[in-house]
Amino acid sequence: MRFASYSGEWLNILRDLRKPVRWREKLLYVFGPPGWSHDGSTLTSDQLRAAERQSGPAKGKM
Repeated sequence: MRFASYSGEWLNILRDLRKPVRWREKLLYVFGPPGWSHDGSTLTSDQLRAAERQSGPAKGKM
């Protein structure tokens, strides 16, 4: 099961590499922070963590 989730992530990265962007941006898709996008349409993992800290703990979490 773990392999399937990792292979899905690699497929998503390959799909991102096919976008018509500069080479620098293609490299960032592979080596940049998780969630990075050339147009800022997605949040990186650091941005998601910061938003979680600001909003406080979610209901149902301990």
